[in-house]
Amino acid sequence: MKKLLALSLTAALLAPAAAVAADADCDALGSGCANNLTIAAEVISNCSSLSAGAIDFGFAGAVDTDTDATGTITVTCAVAADYNVELGLGENPAGSIRRVNDGSTDNKIDYFLYQDSSRLIDWGAGADANAGVGTGSPQNLTVYGRLDRTINDIKGLYSDLVVVTLNF
Repeated sequence: MKKLLALSLTAALLAPAAAVAADADCDALGSGCANNLTIAAEVISNCSSLSAGAIDFGFAGAVDTDTDATGTITVTCAVAADYNVELGLGENPAGSIRRVNDGSTDNKIDYFLYQDSSRLIDWGAGADANAGVGTGSPQNLTVYGRLDRTINDIKGLYSDLVVVTLNF
């Protein structure tokens, strides 16, 4: 969408030159003349910032229960600017399932990211993006995470890196 906005701005900058009024007839006695200058501007929707905090599932022993945690993404977009925030699959996906990794090639634990506290609405890309409308001020979006724990998880420090994309 950013490319379309850039093309729109270029067109707006070129259009005013064609909108200047035709030459006015000036007084032959040199007393002056007047004409109109048309001024035009186009305000486009834009977003100026995006930041993302970490989701830390903390310490967990050998349990067979899910672990929940949250994180925050902050966006700042112009008033009434439509936007959406997409979350990538991370560095260790298995198909469409995100997985944290302990640094080895074998030890991974599935996790899921959601848009709602009930953890029913997936947060991903495309149709699974989180859509909103800008207010001109920073807006905090909560990311609800769930780590899918099993009794067979191998001890270690697990992590992943998810790309956050702001489209407007």
